[in-house]
Amino acid sequence: MFLLGFQDGTLGPLLPVIQRVYQVNFTVVSLIFVFSCVGLLFGALINIQPGYKLGFGKMILIGAICQASGYCMLSPAPPFEVIILAYTIIGVGESLQNVQANAFVASLGSNTKLGLLHASYGTGAFVSPLIATQFSQAFHWSFHWLVSLGISLLNILFLACVFRMKHRYELVDEPYVSDLNSTPSQSSKWKEILRLRAVHALAFFILVYCGVEVTLGGWIVTFIIEKRHGSPSAGYISSGFFGGLMVGRLALLWVNKKIGTRRVIFAYALLSLSLEFIIWFIPNLIGDAIAISLVGVLMGPMFPLIMNYAHLLLPPSLLVGSLSWILGAGTTGICILPFIQGSLANKFGIGSLQPFIVAMMCLLIALWAVVPKKQRSVD
Repeated sequence: MFLLGFQDGTLGPLLPVIQRVYQVNFTVVSLIFVFSCVGLLFGALINIQPGYKLGFGKMILIGAICQASGYCMLSPAPPFEVIILAYTIIGVGESLQNVQANAFVASLGSNTKLGLLHASYGTGAFVSPLIATQFSQAFHWSFHWLVSLGISLLNILFLACVFRMKHRYELVDEPYVSDLNSTPSQSSKWKEILRLRAVHALAFFILVYCGVEVTLGGWIVTFIIEKRHGSPSAGYISSGFFGGLMVGRLALLWVNKKIGTRRVIFAYALLSLSLEFIIWFIPNLIGDAIAISLVGVLMGPMFPLIMNYAHLLLPPSLLVGSLSWILGAGTTGICILPFIQGSLANKFGIGSLQPFIVAMMCLLIALWAVVPKKQRSVD
């Protein structure tokens, strides 16, 4: 998860550089998000049926290899078309690892463990802009991906040594996990998953949540440079946002337990919305930087809370497939919302970022209101 966060935190500081080097506008550079989503969706589909057959250990290792392959393609600053292809392959790898890791930890039945898992994502996303900002000001700016490649090779080594390509039911001492060893037909598995109302409700919520997170983290640097007259060092503000995600997922664990998942997500969303209004209407560089970091702190706990909530709502035998569908929706949000924002910025300017984020946060609150209440508890 650290590497997934490292990958997602990279684009914010590098987008202005990519636009300058390849002479592309906001809409064209947004194609990176689109084709990354294509890879993420393809990976989610692979997790439904082949994922059941090959099992946790093999699928997560294949995902890590795909991600490393993408970094090999990106490091020499290839033509823009190759960058898009590389991001597609990286998307496949991210999706395979994301679904398998979330299903594995969710099966342990602990909000705290999921919080720690996603805090590692936040740590990677916090560190990445710090490094990417330095490379964005260098001649060999694409060498940032050599750092990513080095981390991805370590990731492959650790996954191979620790999990040894075993099925999840061989690693987790839980009665129902062995149900995942069954291999029903793909159409039957899809029908079971698609009949669950909770799956679709959570999928729409995650779609908007992931889209808002990546849109804000990806476009905020451009917004600060153009609308708040920041320097290229504004990339550190993206780091502040993702660092906030990490802090929130750790520091607010006790708040989550005390208030409960349903109420605390409403609280976090409303407070985040208030901070976005501050960023929108108060043009102060330092104040905006602080507010963006606080938005990260408040949005951070939402994702692990939703993953654990899914474990409480959904049948255990369908957990991996259901999470593939939910996270597949999240990847759609990662593609659609940043691309829409890029198109809006191309037409109306980057100032359109804040009204767009505010509208999406309002939708996020409405979607959480229709998510069903949990039905079972964890032993």
